[in-house]
Amino acid sequence: MVCCFVALAVLTLTALFLVYRETRWPQLTVIQLGDPDDSGEPVVILHLADLHGQLFGKDQEHIRNLIAGKEVDVVVLTGDLVDEHTTSIEPLNSLLECLPEAPRFFVPGNHDKIAPVTRELYASLSKYGVTILDNKKVSLSKKGKRVSIVGLDDPYLGTPNPELLTGHGASEGELSILLCHAPTFGNRAVAQFKDTWDSCSKEVATSQKPRFTSGSVLELASRHDFDLVLAGHTHGGQIKIPGLGAVFVPGQGFPPKYVEGVYRIGSTTMFITRGLGTSRLPVRLFSRPEVAIIRWFTA
Repeated sequence: MVCCFVALAVLTLTALFLVYRETRWPQLTVIQLGDPDDSGEPVVILHLADLHGQLFGKDQEHIRNLIAGKEVDVVVLTGDLVDEHTTSIEPLNSLLECLPEAPRFFVPGNHDKIAPVTRELYASLSKYGVTILDNKKVSLSKKGKRVSIVGLDDPYLGTPNPELLTGHGASEGELSILLCHAPTFGNRAVAQFKDTWDSCSKEVATSQKPRFTSGSVLELASRHDFDLVLAGHTHGGQIKIPGLGAVFVPGQGFPPKYVEGVYRIGSTTMFITRGLGTSRLPVRLFSRPEVAIIRWFTA
């Protein structure tokens, strides 16, 4: 009986540690895109998303330790930095304080739209030198390359502007990046993008249930010659089942098509980060919080 009790206690403690590690212990993921043999120095991008107003150690210590000393060319924040349960902006401020010195860009997510601290969110972004790209574009030079960055408003609760896709303005030899909170468009955005979408895709999924999306950001971006798409929102499924993987991602059917990592159509690559925080359920399982650094080698 004592042995059974000890074994049960050990299993319980192991399970609790696993859930804690999966939920509150972020890991650094380094992604290499392109061929270093055919390129010069890579453009290095720090990609963060889905903080949801949560803390990862005192003053974001766990995140701070992962990015300390990292030299990056661009920082992108792809939305949901706060949510409807956020009562303090301090976790976000702690994150912004530890970002490397580099141009910083933000696109809003669906939870940013409905958070009680939305005004404080935008004030903090401005304070820490983050450029808000809600239906805006910028150009900059990095490593001798011109880079055009387009940011869309949230594809579910926002009003993304399709004209930014059809005329994103990247000239020949200029790299183009599309920032979007989610890898799929909600039905309202699909309706707004109808002319663009119908001319680009045969996958207007009118047969799908209204709650699910009808449009792939990657497919639309590839038709408009973007080189790279960066998104979050999915949490990598947040809870994965061994052998099955992610069974639910908001805005997608079953099984979800876009969960995490790298996807490609033609010459367009999309990277989806698992992000940092949680929503709905306050746990992650087999989908650890992620700090992503992209080393992008381009010809």
